[in-house]
Amino acid sequence: MVVRLQPYNQDLIDEFRRKFFENYPSGNDAFDPRDIERVKKYDKYLYNILIISKSDVDVALGKLEKILTWRKENEINDLTWDSFSDEAKNVGPIYCRGHSKDNCRILWFRVKHSKKGNPEAKRFISFWLEKLQWEDFDNPVVVMQDFTGAGVSNMDLDVIKHLIGCLELYFPALCDMLYIFEMPWILNAIWKVIEKLLSEQSKAHLRFIKSKDVMNYFDADQLPVYMGGTDTYEWSYPPPEQFRDTEDDEEDEENGNNAEEEKMHSLLEFEGSVQEEQGDSENVAGTSGQNSVPSRSMEDGDALKAKENLPLKEENGVSIKKVHFADESQGGKENTDPSRSPTKKVKRKTAPAITKKQKTKEMHVGPLITIRPGESLVFRPSGNKNNPKELRSLLSLSNTTDGKVAFKIKTTSPDKYRVRPSAGQINPEASVGVEILFLGGESGQIVQDKFLVLSTEFGEETAKSTGDLVEFWRKVSRSTVVEHRLKCVNETPPEALIGNHDILKELQQLSKKVTATEKSREEKLIQMNRNLLIIVFMQFVLLCLVVYIYFTSSSTQVIQQSCIADH
Repeated sequence: MVVRLQPYNQDLIDEFRRKFFENYPSGNDAFDPRDIERVKKYDKYLYNILIISKSDVDVALGKLEKILTWRKENEINDLTWDSFSDEAKNVGPIYCRGHSKDNCRILWFRVKHSKKGNPEAKRFISFWLEKLQWEDFDNPVVVMQDFTGAGVSNMDLDVIKHLIGCLELYFPALCDMLYIFEMPWILNAIWKVIEKLLSEQSKAHLRFIKSKDVMNYFDADQLPVYMGGTDTYEWSYPPPEQFRDTEDDEEDEENGNNAEEEKMHSLLEFEGSVQEEQGDSENVAGTSGQNSVPSRSMEDGDALKAKENLPLKEENGVSIKKVHFADESQGGKENTDPSRSPTKKVKRKTAPAITKKQKTKEMHVGPLITIRPGESLVFRPSGNKNNPKELRSLLSLSNTTDGKVAFKIKTTSPDKYRVRPSAGQINPEASVGVEILFLGGESGQIVQDKFLVLSTEFGEETAKSTGDLVEFWRKVSRSTVVEHRLKCVNETPPEALIGNHDILKELQQLSKKVTATEKSREEKLIQMNRNLLIIVFMQFVLLCLVVYIYFTSSSTQVIQQSCIADH
């Protein structure tokens, strides 16, 4: 689990890597070669292991050896959807959806769908954690272990031990918090045993919550209806395209759309006059070295995961399985300038991306920058009490080159949107988070709007003001500009549900009462039917008894009369 203690330390990471390869100069048969390549290339992976080792390199070496051995023994790199039965895929006891208030991805573990002794359960947990780990190093997860409707038959101690082992060691610093939701009292004894397996650090990342507490950690639109939320999603297989391990390698369908491009307006120029009046300097990115999307504040020290300048992509043939998730939003990451000099010519690290763009719904990999989401901007309520109709979408731009890249965002309706930052520079291997606000109006018209993301090599220049950026874009050659279009999608929940969580809870309570009343009525009806059958049976017995007495008394009278007649 995540233990945020030390800052990012490149020297410590280099020492960690050096000592590891001193111990295993030619690798080890107990390790998967693909994992060895990741140790060579990915600083953030080693950094996460140092986190759980409290910056002790010797301890980290021991943990890394255990992790690599476990990964090969369990064939983690080879797990795919095809590794599991149809039952496991269709039931969906584990899936990823939504974000917590701290912008951590949510991994749902629906305990009621998991049966004790299921041999696939532990591998399914490993499969999802592996996907989430390599999908985004900088975005941790929270695990929601949902006990709603679960009983003793669903509680598998081996599976829980496996989950804890994965979160504590095998997927280092991936999990920010493990939430236990509505655990039945009958399972308390089992959890007391499990808690003994946890270190004191891990216990701090374990939280038991009830229905009344869940809104403290998650927004309503991220929770299912039975938890008091508004999300009606139910897992089904095959999953939506954004969950699949596929990449669309077709050429963009943007060629020939010049007529549409003419309708685009530069937000940089549109907002320039506003900035001059308001003194707003937030629309220039990269000039200060720090860029982030305005978001909910977190407790001190809780933002460490979003503060490293690390590559999040494939390098030199290292195969990383990726799965892209619905409702993914990228927070801003520090746009730090690497220590190396950027005087050399910009080099693209993935040559195929220069001639052929890779695109999925959640990510578009271009020759200069990676854009998330890659196809559609999804607008949802921003939570602004002063403007309930305000909608918000997040966009992440990542520089995948060795030089600075300039970006600019245009839209067909600049008067309806506020984009921060709408233009700027991105340092090598850094990312910029962009917040797009729909300021109000007819939300149904959002689908008619489009955004255009422009990017080009920035060279050695540095933009110190909005005016510098405007001047740069006026002089830049059109042939050097890379363009990518984004559609707009409105996923606003029904207006009656927005901001009326108390009403929704009341409806849930009423629904429970109605269900309980209906169940009680059915039980009483069954009891009445039983009583009726008993009454009918008793009446039948009584009738038989009356008939028997009648005929018995009649025959006795006949015999007596015969005897009297004989005498």
